[in-house]
Amino acid sequence: MTNFHRIGMGIAMGALALVSTAAFAASPPPFEPRHLGGPDKSTIQKLHDGNQLEMSMGKIAQDKGSTRAVRDYGKMLAADHQAADRRLDEYLRKRGLDLTALASTTSADPDHEMLATKTGVDFDRAFAQQMIRDHQKVLDLLDSARVETADDSLRLLYDQLTVTVRAHKRAAEDILVAAARS
Repeated sequence: MTNFHRIGMGIAMGALALVSTAAFAASPPPFEPRHLGGPDKSTIQKLHDGNQLEMSMGKIAQDKGSTRAVRDYGKMLAADHQAADRRLDEYLRKRGLDLTALASTTSADPDHEMLATKTGVDFDRAFAQQMIRDHQKVLDLLDSARVETADDSLRLLYDQLTVTVRAHKRAAEDILVAAARS
């Protein structure tokens, strides 16, 4: 092989390497799980924990509510917070993550445990007050998380959850007004 052929072969090999590198760079990267940033991860953990607590509170209201309105509200809480958890899980699964891996182990605080000791209108009143406080905390969390996140999909999810949480808070306020009349 002459020097001319070796040089030509070297140029051809170099060109092939450049073309294959450019083609590889142009192709989409393989799927890699997106890592959730600290604030987003913390928010989703808090939302999941809150959903679990509200599902539990909803079941308690279905059992202990003295009026149909409180029992129906409890049913709505359980169903809506279960749906919210599914939406969080769906968001995470699309990113190669799992909601159960983010869950923390929290237990009900004394304010929520106290509800188990109440009955009748006293339960309805205390339950409604607790739901107003709980849902206001979630609204505050969602408002700040919406501003902090850089993920437009997550911001949209926060907006959608906010609509439901506001409706829950308003319903609890209505229950509290009705309980005050009793």
